[in-house]
Amino acid sequence: MASTPTYDALHQMVSLLADVEHVSPGAPFYDRLADAACRLAGMRRAIIFLYDDEERRVRGVGAHGLDLASFDDLQVTARTVPIALRALTDDIVVEAGPRVRRDIPPELVERFGAQHVACSPMSAGGQWFGVVLVDRDDPRPLNDGEREALYLLGKLAALAAAARLATRQQEQTRRLAERIDLARDVHDTIIQRLFGVSLALAGDGGLDAEDRQRCAEEVERALHELRDVVQRPLARVSRPDAPGFEDELGRLIARGEDDSAADVVVERDGEVPATLDALAASVLREAIRNVRKHAEAREIVVRVGVEGAAFRLEIVNDGVDRASSGSAMPSTGLGLRLAAFEALGAGGLVEFGRVEEDTWRVRLTAPLPS
Repeated sequence: MASTPTYDALHQMVSLLADVEHVSPGAPFYDRLADAACRLAGMRRAIIFLYDDEERRVRGVGAHGLDLASFDDLQVTARTVPIALRALTDDIVVEAGPRVRRDIPPELVERFGAQHVACSPMSAGGQWFGVVLVDRDDPRPLNDGEREALYLLGKLAALAAAARLATRQQEQTRRLAERIDLARDVHDTIIQRLFGVSLALAGDGGLDAEDRQRCAEEVERALHELRDVVQRPLARVSRPDAPGFEDELGRLIARGEDDSAADVVVERDGEVPATLDALAASVLREAIRNVRKHAEAREIVVRVGVEGAAFRLEIVNDGVDRASSGSAMPSTGLGLRLAAFEALGAGGLVEFGRVEEDTWRVRLTAPLPS
């Protein structure tokens, strides 16, 4: 089979794709891509400019026939480099030809040694990642094969940048999940234990020796638990023994049968999807904790149902004004805020606030699994 510029470009793409997972700013991958652009399009020099989302600026990430470090302090954007803006806007390879100094800023012309420049867009899925700039001493225009090769290599560079961005976002999501798990463990164990101690210490009357000893033991346990949490490696912890939604609801109903507790009303027009069970249990648990701490409810209404393609859970209590004076808003604990972060991971939303003069509502809305 005869070799063509398109065939050579595709072959080069297959070779370079094996390194996509190793891509990072300044990595050899982009240097190899710049080298391939020169070989396939008959160019002498090439540089790849990429938008760095961490530094929020465009920077050179790979080059061939050039000293990449000499571009470190150069401030460029698509708006300040007309040839780049045209290439990205029209999604085509653009040649400057004799208009080099009009299409490229003087400082870039000087450092690039630009004579006959072509620009290939790095864009994919409607997103601009950067451009590939190539240059040669020969003033002749690009032929169709060279133009197509540069275009394909620009798309490969965009694919590599998209893969790098997705990897970074996954890592950020993982770290956020680890921090939420850590905060959840501290909230569900240590803070609850210390909250019990604070209630005992704030009670009317003094503490006898037995109560003081019990408080001291609880504080000591909290310190041990805190030490264990801080020293453990950051990694998501599976909780197969964590109470599910029906378990939490059953506890609430059983507690509501006590004469001194609020009445519990459950309204259902659907079931909790298995994929949302842990999240629904977490929201219910935190909503009820807040009722006990910040309200004096006579009635708690739990509504479980489906609206269109969304699951809905509401926990409403009527104890706002009996627990707070005037228009003061009751406090919302850390637990609900953590549940709100968990809901974002499932594409959902947790809302909480006053809905009537004496009524407080916590609502979870999340898309049903497809």
